[in-house]
Amino acid sequence: MYPNSPGHDPAPYGNTGPVVLPKGTLGMRSWRRERQKRQRRNRRLAGLLIVSLVVAGSFFVVRFHSTGRTPKRGHHGLHRTTGRSGILPLAMAVSDQSGDVQAILVIAPYFSGRGGSVLVIPPNLLTMVVPGGPQEITNALESTPNSPASEKLIATLENLLGIQVGSSISVNYLGLESLLDGVGPVTVNLPTQITPAQGSPGESFGPGPTSVAPSQVGDFISDTSGGGSVEQLARIGQLFNGWVNAIRTQGSSRQNTTSSQPGSGGSTTTGVGSQVPGAGMVAKYLDDLAKGTPEIEVIPATEMAAPTQGAPQEFQFDQAQYETLAPGLYPDQAFTYRNRPKVQLLNGTGALGVDEQGILRIVPYAQVTLTGNACTTQSSGQQACFGYNHTEIITYDKTGVQDAAKVQRMLGLGTILHSYNPGGIVDMTVIIGADFHVNG
Repeated sequence: MYPNSPGHDPAPYGNTGPVVLPKGTLGMRSWRRERQKRQRRNRRLAGLLIVSLVVAGSFFVVRFHSTGRTPKRGHHGLHRTTGRSGILPLAMAVSDQSGDVQAILVIAPYFSGRGGSVLVIPPNLLTMVVPGGPQEITNALESTPNSPASEKLIATLENLLGIQVGSSISVNYLGLESLLDGVGPVTVNLPTQITPAQGSPGESFGPGPTSVAPSQVGDFISDTSGGGSVEQLARIGQLFNGWVNAIRTQGSSRQNTTSSQPGSGGSTTTGVGSQVPGAGMVAKYLDDLAKGTPEIEVIPATEMAAPTQGAPQEFQFDQAQYETLAPGLYPDQAFTYRNRPKVQLLNGTGALGVDEQGILRIVPYAQVTLTGNACTTQSSGQQACFGYNHTEIITYDKTGVQDAAKVQRMLGLGTILHSYNPGGIVDMTVIIGADFHVNG
């Protein structure tokens, strides 16, 4: 037991070394009468293999860069992509004329390259922002000295949803107009009439099948007069559904309008305007969705009362309902959405950046629900914080040892300890010590 971990008894579990796989062997029978024929066949197969490897290598490079995110050294390695398409979901934050974020979308093509899903998330959803703690998810779009906004949003979504997210992009209403210029007006099906408040500028829409021109998209995504925030989120989902449908119907007449930008997949109908940074990447995502029937869902959440009069309403995430939807939204992701171990992650050194980097390494396999500083109560009754030289992974139940070992491998270090005190609302506590290197 480390001297800086009072109250924690070492777990009676040994750490196993890496499993060394036996080297493969290949046995071949040599037949003198068919030697020449076999040699000719082997030369042909070798040539085909080389060509296949070259093609596959080029494909991997294109797809790898299309994610926009390189796994950090020591990260859990689950950000490798597989499948024919194999691009990880894209997070897109959309803001209106006032600069207020109206929705965060997670666009996830299926690895087959045909179809996918779009999950619409309200900006006022309460969740664990990484770093930052429990707050509205829109705060993940604000950079901090040690965490750029793109990294914060990806880590926050991975922790919330239990999936891998490859890249993120922020688009204001002018950027969205430019993107939609690639297809022109799109058709949406609105259940109710959308009419701006009296004396307010804006457009009216619906009900029923309605055409939305690119120049109208700012009013369309921001107007809440048609029933409130929930209907607004559904309407944004409808906009993307109409966008994908327009790409699908126009694709055959736009075969000459192709994109060869890095990350666009080489040859694909654009489906977007080209004046926005990341347009080629967005084009590829939407093009994949247009090759199938996309699933468009608003994240399951309960609308709560506004914290103060006139403030936006907040949303409480409904994880149980989300877990029933997740397998259909992300069929290619190999994670178990249910029963992710819940982790309390504490900073045991006081150094900046260690807690968020620790979270980045263990999500989305584990879900971090509590963060803070590692402090202990001294005999005098005063609190003493930090001073942990070694990273500790503390379990409260022997059945959680396998999860602790997984977290240990993801962190790249740490000693597994066992506490006989009940863990309460978390399955394990991770204390980041001085042996943890932020960039290592």
